[in-house]
Amino acid sequence: MRTAQSPLGLLWRFGLRATGLALLANLLLYGLARLLGVPFEVSPPGQGTQEVGWANVALLTVLPMLLGLALYAPLRQRTPKAFPLFQGLALLVFLLLAFAPFAATEEGSTRLALSLLHIPPVAGFLWTLHRVEKALG
Repeated sequence: MRTAQSPLGLLWRFGLRATGLALLANLLLYGLARLLGVPFEVSPPGQGTQEVGWANVALLTVLPMLLGLALYAPLRQRTPKAFPLFQGLALLVFLLLAFAPFAATEEGSTRLALSLLHIPPVAGFLWTLHRVEKALG
Protein backbone atom coordinates (compact mmCIF):
# COMPACT_ATOMS: atom_id res chain seq x y z
CA MET A 1 0.00 0.00 0.00
CA ARG A 2 1.38 3.39 -1.01
CA THR A 3 1.17 6.37 1.25
CA ALA A 4 0.27 9.77 -0.12
CA GLN A 5 3.28 11.96 -0.73
CA SER A 6 3.48 15.66 -0.18
CA PRO A 7 3.72 17.94 -3.22
CA LEU A 8 7.28 18.75 -2.19
CA GLY A 9 8.19 15.06 -1.93
CA LEU A 10 6.70 14.39 -5.37
CA LEU A 11 8.53 17.35 -6.85
CA TRP A 12 11.90 16.17 -5.61
CA ARG A 13 11.25 12.51 -6.45
CA PHE A 14 10.30 13.27 -10.04
CA GLY A 15 12.79 16.12 -10.28
CA LEU A 16 15.80 14.10 -9.21
CA ARG A 17 14.79 11.29 -11.56
CA ALA A 18 14.45 13.75 -14.46
CA THR A 19 17.75 15.40 -13.55
CA GLY A 20 19.54 12.05 -13.64
CA LEU A 21 17.98 11.16 -16.99
CA ALA A 22 18.80 14.58 -18.47
CA LEU A 23 22.38 14.23 -17.26
CA LEU A 24 22.67 10.79 -18.81
CA ALA A 25 21.16 12.01 -22.09
CA ASN A 26 23.49 15.00 -22.24
CA LEU A 27 26.59 12.96 -21.47
CA LEU A 28 25.58 10.49 -24.19
CA LEU A 29 24.96 13.33 -26.68
CA TYR A 30 28.28 14.92 -25.77
CA GLY A 31 30.13 11.61 -26.06
CA LEU A 32 28.53 10.88 -29.41
CA ALA A 33 29.42 14.33 -30.70
CA ARG A 34 33.01 13.82 -29.53
CA LEU A 35 33.15 10.45 -31.32
CA LEU A 36 31.89 12.15 -34.48
CA GLY A 37 34.73 14.67 -34.21
CA VAL A 38 32.76 17.73 -33.14
CA PRO A 39 35.19 20.31 -31.72
CA PHE A 40 34.07 21.81 -28.43
CA GLU A 41 36.23 24.92 -28.39
CA VAL A 42 34.19 28.05 -27.81
CA SER A 43 34.99 31.73 -27.48
CA PRO A 44 32.15 33.40 -25.59
CA PRO A 45 31.96 37.18 -26.18
CA GLY A 46 34.54 38.98 -24.06
CA GLN A 47 36.35 35.76 -23.08
CA GLY A 48 39.19 33.70 -24.43
CA THR A 49 38.91 30.32 -26.11
CA GLN A 50 37.70 27.56 -23.81
CA GLU A 51 37.14 23.84 -24.18
CA VAL A 52 33.69 22.54 -23.19
CA GLY A 53 34.35 19.31 -21.31
CA TRP A 54 32.43 16.55 -19.57
CA ALA A 55 32.37 18.49 -16.29
CA ASN A 56 30.93 21.58 -18.00
CA VAL A 57 28.18 19.49 -19.57
CA ALA A 58 27.35 17.78 -16.26
CA LEU A 59 27.37 20.97 -14.23
CA LEU A 60 25.32 22.96 -16.74
CA THR A 61 22.78 20.15 -16.94
CA VAL A 62 22.30 19.51 -13.23
CA LEU A 63 22.59 22.98 -11.68
CA PRO A 64 19.84 24.72 -13.68
CA MET A 65 17.44 21.85 -13.11
CA LEU A 66 18.05 21.79 -9.36
CA LEU A 67 17.83 25.57 -9.19
CA GLY A 68 14.52 25.49 -11.07
CA LEU A 69 13.16 22.85 -8.70
CA ALA A 70 14.35 24.81 -5.66
CA LEU A 71 12.60 27.94 -6.94
CA TYR A 72 9.45 26.09 -7.96
CA ALA A 73 8.97 24.23 -4.66
CA PRO A 74 8.11 27.18 -2.37
CA LEU A 75 6.04 28.93 -5.02
CA ARG A 76 4.06 25.74 -5.74
CA GLN A 77 3.26 25.40 -2.04
CA ARG A 78 1.70 28.87 -2.14
CA THR A 79 -0.20 28.70 -5.41
CA PRO A 80 -1.11 26.21 -8.12
CA LYS A 81 -0.55 29.05 -10.61
CA ALA A 82 3.16 28.34 -10.29
CA PHE A 83 2.75 25.55 -12.85
CA PRO A 84 1.91 27.67 -15.93
CA LEU A 85 4.36 30.37 -14.80
CA PHE A 86 7.27 27.92 -14.59
CA GLN A 87 6.29 26.21 -17.83
CA GLY A 88 6.55 29.57 -19.56
CA LEU A 89 9.80 30.45 -17.79
CA ALA A 90 11.39 27.11 -18.71
CA LEU A 91 10.49 27.60 -22.37
CA LEU A 92 11.70 31.21 -22.33
CA VAL A 93 15.03 30.23 -20.77
CA PHE A 94 15.35 27.45 -23.35
CA LEU A 95 14.74 29.84 -26.24
CA LEU A 96 17.18 32.40 -24.89
CA LEU A 97 19.94 29.90 -24.13
CA ALA A 98 19.50 27.81 -27.27
CA PHE A 99 21.03 30.66 -29.25
CA ALA A 100 24.04 31.16 -26.94
CA PRO A 101 26.22 28.69 -28.91
CA PHE A 102 25.81 30.89 -32.00
CA ALA A 103 27.64 33.70 -30.22
CA ALA A 104 30.35 31.39 -28.87
CA THR A 105 31.57 29.68 -32.04
CA GLU A 106 31.49 29.83 -35.82
CA GLU A 107 31.69 26.03 -36.15
CA GLY A 108 28.31 24.68 -37.28
CA SER A 109 28.67 21.22 -35.75
CA THR A 110 29.64 22.73 -32.39
CA ARG A 111 26.68 25.10 -32.52
CA LEU A 112 24.33 22.22 -33.27
CA ALA A 113 25.76 19.95 -30.58
CA LEU A 114 25.70 22.65 -27.90
CA SER A 115 22.15 23.66 -28.86
CA LEU A 116 21.00 20.03 -28.62
CA LEU A 117 22.43 19.82 -25.10
CA HIS A 118 19.79 22.34 -23.98
CA ILE A 119 16.90 20.01 -24.81
CA PRO A 120 17.19 17.23 -22.17
CA PRO A 121 17.27 19.54 -19.11
CA VAL A 122 14.31 21.61 -20.30
CA ALA A 123 12.35 18.53 -21.32
CA GLY A 124 13.16 16.89 -17.96
CA PHE A 125 12.12 19.96 -16.02
CA LEU A 126 8.83 20.28 -17.93
CA TRP A 127 8.19 16.54 -17.50
CA THR A 128 8.74 16.94 -13.75
CA LEU A 129 6.28 19.81 -13.48
CA HIS A 130 3.72 17.90 -15.53
CA ARG A 131 4.06 14.71 -13.45
CA VAL A 132 3.80 16.57 -10.16
CA GLU A 133 0.69 18.47 -11.25
CA LYS A 134 -0.88 15.29 -12.65
CA ALA A 135 -0.20 13.43 -9.40
CA LEU A 136 -1.66 16.27 -7.34
CA GLY A 137 -4.82 16.22 -9.44
